[in-house]
Amino acid sequence: MESNDIKPFVTTRKNCRISRNKKQYWKKSTKVENVEDSLNESCQINTAESLTEQPQEEIFADKEYYFRVTKKKLPREPRTLKHITSILPHVEVDPTGASYNPPVTKYLVLTFLQQRKATKNKEKRRTKKARRRELLEKKRMELKNKRKFRKKQMHLINSLVLRKFAGTQRLGRGKFVPCEKPVLLPEELPSSLRDVKPQGSILAERVKSWQKRNLLPVAGERRKRMKLKTKLRIKMKEDRKHKQVKLGTTLI
Repeated sequence: MESNDIKPFVTTRKNCRISRNKKQYWKKSTKVENVEDSLNESCQINTAESLTEQPQEEIFADKEYYFRVTKKKLPREPRTLKHITSILPHVEVDPTGASYNPPVTKYLVLTFLQQRKATKNKEKRRTKKARRRELLEKKRMELKNKRKFRKKQMHLINSLVLRKFAGTQRLGRGKFVPCEKPVLLPEELPSSLRDVKPQGSILAERVKSWQKRNLLPVAGERRKRMKLKTKLRIKMKEDRKHKQVKLGTTLI
């Protein structure tokens, strides 16, 4: 085929004509370059003025908000989570005298201390009234010296706070009784470690340590409930009719 046969595309009047109401005419004919240049110039002027007005510390300072790490929010902790109930140690280590093969001196000291405690408990069997009287007499003697009393008062406040944390509080109805430490007598000591039998329980020691550190209340004896009487007491009463009552009659 010859090249003369191909007809070039000629733009007619119909293709060029677009109505002014349509969006195509707005895109084709409008020019936005001048508007964009003016907007850019105004932005640059505003930024330059704001930078000149602001001090250097605010421009070059590190904003905490942009450097803050975004992570999952933890649940709100209660106030009692980090509350210190006691300063006592979590695990109490027995003295060296209570070991499997203790030295003689340590063993004798331990036995002597236990006997001393037993004798002290017998001596301290006094009534509550006598103890109260002694305490009142001590307080009267302290009140005489005012200067000394002020110093002692401050000391007492500090000691009471320490006693609260260092001692055991009465949380339940029962009274705290420390667990007995297993001590073998010289006759009961075996010849080898294989013959040693386990004494005490770890669970009981843990419970006692929690009670001592004011983490668990001590349960007391259960109260005996009074049983209600199922049967009611029968009352004997004589009734009379109004016709039988006359002048001169007496009530029984």
